[in-house]
Amino acid sequence: MPARTRRTRPGVVPLGITLLVLLAISTTGALAQSEPSLDPASVSTTLFPGESTTITKTVYLPEVASPTALDIMFLSDTTGSMVDAISNVATNATSIMNTVLAAQPDSQFGAAQYKDVTEAPVFQVNQTITATVANVQTAISTWAAGGGGDTPEDPINALWQLAQPGIAGFRGAPASSIIVWFGDASSHDPSNGHSQTDAINALVAAGIKVLAINVDSGYADGLDAEGQATSIATGTGGSFLGSATPDQVSALILSGLQSLGTTVSMASTCAAPISTSFSPTSQPIVNGQPAVFTETISVAADAAPGVYSCYDYALIDNEPMVDDEDQIIQETKTIAVPGISKTAATTFSRSWNWSIDKSVDQPDLWLDFWEPATVNYAVNVDGTAIDSNWNVSGIITVTNPSTTNALTVSLTDVITGGLTATISADADCNLSGSTLTVQSNSAATCPYSRALPDGTNRTNTATMSRNGYQIQATAPVTFGAPNTITDECITIADSYEGSLGSPCVSGTDTTAHFGFGYDREIGPYPACYQLTVDNSASVTTNDTATVDSDSQAVSVTVHCIPPCCTQVSSYWLQNSVVGSKRGADPTWYKIEPSGSATPFFLSPYTYRTVLLITPRSSDRDYYVLAQQYIAAELNLLHGSTAPWEVVDAMYAAKDLFETYSPADVAAMSAAQRQQFTSLASTLYRYNFGYIGPGRCPGR
Repeated sequence: MPARTRRTRPGVVPLGITLLVLLAISTTGALAQSEPSLDPASVSTTLFPGESTTITKTVYLPEVASPTALDIMFLSDTTGSMVDAISNVATNATSIMNTVLAAQPDSQFGAAQYKDVTEAPVFQVNQTITATVANVQTAISTWAAGGGGDTPEDPINALWQLAQPGIAGFRGAPASSIIVWFGDASSHDPSNGHSQTDAINALVAAGIKVLAINVDSGYADGLDAEGQATSIATGTGGSFLGSATPDQVSALILSGLQSLGTTVSMASTCAAPISTSFSPTSQPIVNGQPAVFTETISVAADAAPGVYSCYDYALIDNEPMVDDEDQIIQETKTIAVPGISKTAATTFSRSWNWSIDKSVDQPDLWLDFWEPATVNYAVNVDGTAIDSNWNVSGIITVTNPSTTNALTVSLTDVITGGLTATISADADCNLSGSTLTVQSNSAATCPYSRALPDGTNRTNTATMSRNGYQIQATAPVTFGAPNTITDECITIADSYEGSLGSPCVSGTDTTAHFGFGYDREIGPYPACYQLTVDNSASVTTNDTATVDSDSQAVSVTVHCIPPCCTQVSSYWLQNSVVGSKRGADPTWYKIEPSGSATPFFLSPYTYRTVLLITPRSSDRDYYVLAQQYIAAELNLLHGSTAPWEVVDAMYAAKDLFETYSPADVAAMSAAQRQQFTSLASTLYRYNFGYIGPGRCPGR
């Protein structure tokens, strides 16, 4: 709570106010009388965050006390750099004094000077306080600028001296004692044995105020270079008036004297997020005349909705203006900040699309008489969610906390991507087009909705606007589980295994996979023939009964080769796994790792390609043996028996193929190649049935 003061203050009313009082008397004939007050006495307004408004505020002031006398001592630095400033003051001194006397005839004046402690005069009173203007003018005219040439000077000593009893001739109360001090250089400290603190204490004890002016001569460091002018002026209740060029010193002296007048200003208790400012910041009192201010009330951009209360009051010379009962006169302010909030709820539908795939590890089987085979089936079901009918809806709430004023705003609701929602009027939402009216101290709840093109995450923004300002509320638009789901459950059936299950997906799934596997024995069969074993699987949805199915057949060939006979190389070529004329003999699958496509040792060819080659003279011995070796290997793998000479020949041939390439054999001598020829002859006789179990008939 600010300190309180009476409406009038006894004592000093300096030059500024006396001039204004006299002006009022001369133009009106008498001072107007009125009780102090503020107009308006209360303010109630509604503002958006970031918004401001202006209020014209009139202060009806109390009667001001009668003017009293001023004792003004002019104190100048008279070193050489001050020559132009001294001339300016000397020229205008009489005018300044007469202006003061016109407002207060009982005022008196004096003149004093100072230089550096090394120069004369260090300090001199040229004229003590006197009512004779001519004597003061004469004293000022005796000031002679000279000396100096360096800084600092010694004004602190001069100020201390003027505060001593009898030196300046100040009359004391009820007259106000003022020193108008001007110079262009700082002071020694201490100065002739006196510190800055000594000077301030002496001046305050003597009731002397100091008005200080820095002369911008361009030759010295400045009166306030060390902060001395500011400290001394404010320490004595006076003022540092700033800087003036030499030709402006007189004008600043007169302005400074007027600034000592009584002023009125405004203050406020408003705190964040409410701020206030006043224009002008202060103004002189003209007794009986009201003071008019323009107040700007602003709301911070981040202000929360609600009602903010505070008050304004007037200050007379920084003291609160009070009424006859010594109570601070206040203007009550109530600022209502509206609010907006919103909800957002999403909905969408999901349907499932299902597909089924059936496969088997052996789609082609070669079987002997009474030979069974086990095949492995796999059933895979895949589902994909298909979403649609996306929508967002919710409630926009606009609150008007003002207890006196209705609120009219423009209301819109937009979703990311420029998608405008439809806001609906109802009993709780007084909406006409986009204009919403909310009565005082109430809230409007307005429903909205909007269909969306997809389930992308977005932001929903509700905006209420008025007078170029807006308040927004946002809500995330996100999608979780669907509100309705179609065909989320399925029944999986197999023509051999029967039911494979009836699984369902959850509301958060977007893809699904169900896999099943089983084995089945095919055969044995007692005859030579070909047949196809069919098998199918299906998936059926629970809601729309949509069906998808897939089949996988196994082709079975039952051949009649006796298990102990042999076949020649042409048979194995014609019944190779790849490119065969009669179909694949499953014996080829026993060649590791790739059947007929398996590389043949160090040759550049596969097993099957070797059987296709017509041997050349250079590498004939290699490939003749290779072809007989392949046929014998397949016969043995098929189950044919072999005498020991064939077994030994196979081992020997394998050692040669693991050691030599076709090029190596082509480079051998005839004697070296003889071993290839000998082994090829043994295996030839075995494959053609001359040794061993004999050749298979009919082939």
